[in-house]
Formats: sequence, structure tokens, C-alpha cells
Amino acid sequence: VMVFARSPVPGTVKRRLAATIGEEAALRAHCELVENVLTRLESLSSASCVREIWVTGGLQMPTVREWSRIFQARPREQVGVDIGASMRHALNSHLRMGRSAVLMGSDVPPLDVRIVEEALNQLQSHDVVIAPCEDGGYGLIGASRPVNELFVDIDWGTDRVFAQTMERAREAEHTVAVLETVWDVDDFSDWERFRNWRDGNPGS
Repeated sequence: VMVFARSPVPGTVKRRLAATIGEEAALRAHCELVENVLTRLESLSSASCVREIWVTGGLQMPTVREWSRIFQARPREQVGVDIGASMRHALNSHLRMGRSAVLMGSDVPPLDVRIVEEALNQLQSHDVVIAPCEDGGYGLIGASRPVNELFVDIDWGTDRVFAQTMERAREAEHTVAVLETVWDVDDFSDWERFRNWRDGNPGS
């Protein structure tokens, strides 16, 4: 199970949120979101699945080392010219060894052990598993065999990502299990939603 995250460097994380609350506050928000997801995965059995955190460089950063130590997640560095190439590389690092793999975003608060375990279960009978996001992207994708075509000619960062990925899967005749729809944190309204959700406020 791989969590994708940017290294915690001011000015490089949560830029849309930073436009409202500033770079330092956005950095703190980013770290809280990463730690929220890692915390929610702590009960995954280490005997049946390996936890990894894939960051955009900076494996030696103190915060990254702390995440790895506290949450027992092996640190790995993202490789690729864009997010699609990075995800393809990360998934293939396990798939080519015959292991199913699940990759998830670090800013998707609803993702937890229940959803991840459902994803892993679905990969016993499907080529691909995916959890769509409300904004048209997806928060989790997994595979039981190489599915490189799912990461080619995708308009990353748009509301077409999920639809285009599903179309690539249909063209390649992959079997796909679609999980429940989740939401992620991009801008200030999303951040407010997260804080309400975190604090258990009604209507969050």
C-alpha cells in the first residue's frame, strides 16, 4: 500500500490552499493531511501488506524520516516526468514481482483501512480497483497486473481524470472494481470541510 505525497517544502505544497492561508499554513495543512492518512492506515497488518510513503524527493528530510519511523512506512522517491509516470513506476515496482499494489493520495481524508482492505480484496478478482473523487479525479488506484495504459494521455489535474482512466481500462479490456466516491483537499473550502470532518461536526 503506497501513499503518494509531496515532500514538505514551503511553496511547493497545497498551492491553491496557500493562495488563501499562506505558504507556512499550507505546509502545516499538508503535513496534517499526510499524517491523517498514515494514522488511518496504522492498523493494516504488516504481515499481509507493506506500507510505503512515496515522496517527491527529499528522502532525508527530517519530517519524511519521522513519518517513516512513526508510521512504519518505508520511504521511497517518486520517479517520472509527471504524476502519471510516477504512479506507473510505483505500481510496477510491485506488480512486476507478482504482487498486487494499491496507491493512494495523501490528501484524501476518507481513505482508511476499510476502503484499502476492500481494494485489496477486489484485486483478487479484478485487474484494477479505483476510488473516484467528487472532483472528477480519483483518490486510490490499484492493480493486480501491469496496467501502463491507464497513465497515458490523461489530463492530470482536471475533472476528466477518472472518466479518461475508465475509458483506457475499457479499451484495454481490464476488469475494474469501482469503490465508493471519496473527496480530497485542494482549496480553502476543502480545508474547511476537512477540519469539520476531523472535529466531528454535523454536516461535515
